[in-house]
Amino acid sequence: MGHYAFATLPQQKVRQSVHDLEMIMLNETTNRVYESHWLRHADRYLALVRAALEKDPDDLELMELLQAMEAAVAAKQNRPLH
Repeated sequence: MGHYAFATLPQQKVRQSVHDLEMIMLNETTNRVYESHWLRHADRYLALVRAALEKDPDDLELMELLQAMEAAVAAKQNRPLH
């Protein structure tokens, strides 16, 4: 490894850091898009889960899903549950 290779090392680290930051921002943006979509249609999704629970009220997984969905909606609206 010559002197030139050593001199370019910081630039490589900067490029990698920029790339890492871009990937983080892309993932954050993607997550926000999915979250926004879900919240925009939350009423419809909640209705589907509630309807499924009416058919099978003993389904613990559906009950947990409903509780998690309601908690997510309440957290986004900054209001306490019940």
